[in-house]
Amino acid sequence: MSSIVPIAMFGWIPAAVALFWFLPARRAVLVGILAAWMFLPIADYPIAGWPDYTKMSATCGVLLFAVVAFDFRRVVSLRPAWIDAPIALSCLFPFASAVVNGLGTHEGFSVVFAQGITWAAPYLVGRIYFNDLDGLGDLAIGIFMGGLLYVPFCLFEVWNGPILHRVVYGYTQQKIDLETRFGILRPMVFMDSALMLAMWMTTASVLGMWLWKSSTAKLPHSARLGWLVPAPILATILIRAVNGWVLMALGTIILGLSAVTRSRWWLAAILALVPAYVVARASGFWSGDQLVALAAAIDPSRGHSMLFRLYNENRVIAHLHGHVWFGYGRQAAALTDDDGLFITSDSLWIITLALFGVAGLVSWLASLLVPLVAFTRQVPARDWFDGDVGPAAGLAVVLTLSTIDCLANAMINPIFTMIAGGLAGYSLTRTTRQRLAPAALNRPRVPASHSPSIACR
Repeated sequence: MSSIVPIAMFGWIPAAVALFWFLPARRAVLVGILAAWMFLPIADYPIAGWPDYTKMSATCGVLLFAVVAFDFRRVVSLRPAWIDAPIALSCLFPFASAVVNGLGTHEGFSVVFAQGITWAAPYLVGRIYFNDLDGLGDLAIGIFMGGLLYVPFCLFEVWNGPILHRVVYGYTQQKIDLETRFGILRPMVFMDSALMLAMWMTTASVLGMWLWKSSTAKLPHSARLGWLVPAPILATILIRAVNGWVLMALGTIILGLSAVTRSRWWLAAILALVPAYVVARASGFWSGDQLVALAAAIDPSRGHSMLFRLYNENRVIAHLHGHVWFGYGRQAAALTDDDGLFITSDSLWIITLALFGVAGLVSWLASLLVPLVAFTRQVPARDWFDGDVGPAAGLAVVLTLSTIDCLANAMINPIFTMIAGGLAGYSLTRTTRQRLAPAALNRPRVPASHSPSIACR
C-alpha cells in the first residue's frame, strides 16, 4: 500500500471542509460526493472502539459532518415526513435483528450507525440540498459531467487492463475480476468492481440522453450536448459488462416510449417489476430459469453465472427458517447453509434478506421505490421533457435502473441514495404546493378600491 492512501483518505477530511469555505453549500456537497466516490481508494482503516474508516464513511460521513458544521441551520430546518419513514426503518430494523439474534445492544447500535452512514446520510443530504427542480438539475448535470470525466480513464483501462488503482494507490481492488470477458479484463478505474463502473457509466449515458432530449434550461448550450452524449455510451459498451448493456438499453427504451406516448405507465411498469421479482423469488413461486436462458443467449458464461446466482439465492431462502422477519443479523450464520457451508451471494436484495429479514428488505426497497412512485404519480409525463423537469425525470429513471441492478448485484453507490432523497423532498414540496394552490385560488379577492396601494395614495 502506497503512502498516498492515508494521505488521500485522511486528507479528504480537511479537503471536504475546505469545499464549504470556497463554494456555495449545494455545490460543495455535489463536488464533494462526486470527487470522493470517483477518486478515493478502496481502503479500510480499523479504529479501536469506532466503526472502520472506509471509502463509504469518508464519502458520506465526512460530507455530513461538513454539512452540519457549515450549514447547521438548514439541517435543523428539515422536517421529517411520511416519505422518510422507510429510510428510518431500514436503519432501525437492523437493531432488532441484532437483539433478536442475541448479538447484543452494542452490535445493534454499531449496525444502526453503519446503516445510517451508508443509507441515511446521503438520503438526508439529498433531502436538504436537492429537493427542488433547480437542485435536481444541478445533480443530474453533475453526475453526467462526472461520467464524462471518467471516460478517458475507462478507455485507458480498456486497452491496458484494470491497473489505475494499483498505479495510483499501490494495490488492486479486492474484487478485481481476473477472468477475461469478451476478450478483455474489464475496467474498474477507482470503483469497487467492473459492475459498479458499468452502472456508473450507464447512469451518465442515460442522463446525458435525457438532458439532451429535454434541452434543459440549466445548460445554455444544451443543443451541443448531443456531441458529448456518445462518449459515455461508447465507454459503457467498451467496458463489456452485461449489466451496463442491458440497463442502458432499458433506460433508452423508457426514454423513447415516454417521449412518444407522454405516458408515465412505462416507468411505472418497470418499477412494479422490482417488488414483483422479489416476492416471486423469495416465495419460491418463480425459479428464474427463463433468466438463465436469456443470459446464456448473450454469452454461455453469463448463463452459468446467472444459474449460480439463482442457486445461491435459493440456498439463502431455504436457510431462513425461524429467521424470516429479522434475519440473522451481521453474523456468519446469515450466509451459511444448514451444513455450515458458505453461501456466495451476489445480489443486494438477498444479502439484505439474510441479514435483516423481511422487515429490513421491505423497508430498504421502500426507501428507494416510494420516492419514485411519488414522483411518477405527481409529475405528469407530459412535463418530463420540459427544460426544468427533464433532469428530475432522468434521475428517476436512473434510480429505477440502479434498483433493478440491486436484484442481481451488490454494489452500494451513495449517489443513488442521494437521488432518492432529492426526489422525496421534491415530491413533498410539490404536494404542499398543490394542496395550497386551491386555497389561494378560492381566497376572496380584495376590491381594487380597498387595495392598500390605492388607499395609501
